[in-house]
Amino acid sequence: MASAVIKGTRKIRVFPKNEPYLLELIRQQRPAYNLAVACFRESNARPELRKSEEMKKTVLRGIIREFVRDEVIDRGGEFASAGCDEAVLNAFRTRYAVIERRKKGEAADFAFRSIKDVRQGFLIQKLSPSFVLKNFDVSEKLPKEAFKKLTRIVHERGRWFICAQKHITTAQNAETQGLRVVAIDPGVRSFATSYTDDHCTTYGDGFYASKVFPLLLEIDKLIGLRARARNDQWKKHYQKRIDRKVNRAKDLINDLHKRVAFDLVSQFDVVLLPSFETKEMASKVERKIRTKTVRSMLGLAHYRFELHLKWMCKKYGKRLVICNESYTSKTRSWDGVIHSSLGGAKMISDGNIRVDRDHNGARGIMLRALYGNLGHEQAVGAT
Repeated sequence: MASAVIKGTRKIRVFPKNEPYLLELIRQQRPAYNLAVACFRESNARPELRKSEEMKKTVLRGIIREFVRDEVIDRGGEFASAGCDEAVLNAFRTRYAVIERRKKGEAADFAFRSIKDVRQGFLIQKLSPSFVLKNFDVSEKLPKEAFKKLTRIVHERGRWFICAQKHITTAQNAETQGLRVVAIDPGVRSFATSYTDDHCTTYGDGFYASKVFPLLLEIDKLIGLRARARNDQWKKHYQKRIDRKVNRAKDLINDLHKRVAFDLVSQFDVVLLPSFETKEMASKVERKIRTKTVRSMLGLAHYRFELHLKWMCKKYGKRLVICNESYTSKTRSWDGVIHSSLGGAKMISDGNIRVDRDHNGARGIMLRALYGNLGHEQAVGAT
């Protein structure tokens, strides 16, 4: 595929100058969106309403606008009609997306926006430099293409972001000859282990236990203090401290994801990544791993890393292959014998050869991807 310019989104940290005004915009757009969703749900329950005059986009938008305006005026606020209209249009876009997913046989439904949601936001019809300068101090310069575009402003755990549109040039895919291939074995003790034809690399060895888990213990303690607090001011105080700790933990994980993904696309042309089914492994039905391991596995956000790696491969013209990792940790990659009782051992051995479990798993993923079901003997013999 040749290089191309695509529309992307850059999440830029900003600092509000008038936070009550921005929170009021969120407060107005949330009920507008929820009212539209309520109408869609009612039309699903009563099919005769789907073709009624009130369900037309322009008519429903006007009805909801009047309802929200009266509510805002009653509490003495200043009504922003453009933002209310955008919230209704956003609900219609959600409706179209739900319909398309249902046509494909996928499960999809509407959801109301709650005042308790960690992530809140509002839409601006056409982002302008004057609006940004008036309401925010920005951490970096916004792209020129972000202005005069529909833009979402996000408030998440005490922090504000502008989701600015940005044009990104993707690289041309590498030639099929002479490609460098790497296999990745995702894990818990080590975030990921890579195997190539000449070396192994471990990413994030002990990262979760030393960096993230202590933060989670502090968060657990603060949640307990918040639950026992009798005064609302103290509850808000503890919630702010919880938000700061959660943001810190999430930032550490995101930083690890970005560093690992960039290192992989900088050195290799093809990345073999197994489908790490964390949801199935974390399910309590027939689960074989402990609660602490489950928490660590979910905390490392392997699926989010997979999504980021897909984007990085698209951006830099690399190939990502999602493969199967069944029995790659239990199988000795040098002779094909399966250790059925390996458990949580860090090393795998046949009595003469001792290999790190993660290195062995990464090599097994490489062999399985290259040779498929040809058999252990053929795969080992070919290497």
